[in-house]
Amino acid sequence: MVAAAGAIGVGLAGALATRIGPWYLALRKPSWQPPDWVFAPAWTAIFTLTTIAGMRAWRATP
Repeated sequence: MVAAAGAIGVGLAGALATRIGPWYLALRKPSWQPPDWVFAPAWTAIFTLTTIAGMRAWRATP
């Protein structure tokens, strides 16, 4: 539960600190950059896996 709350807190802080505006949209991006809609599921998976790893490490501590 603490690991999940920590992951949600970090994700929320990152979302609030990130401003994607006209400056980002005007950047020249490489052709191999994934579409914007991929980032939300990717970060969700990253934070979920990080939470699971944190919980497993916590439980494995003697």
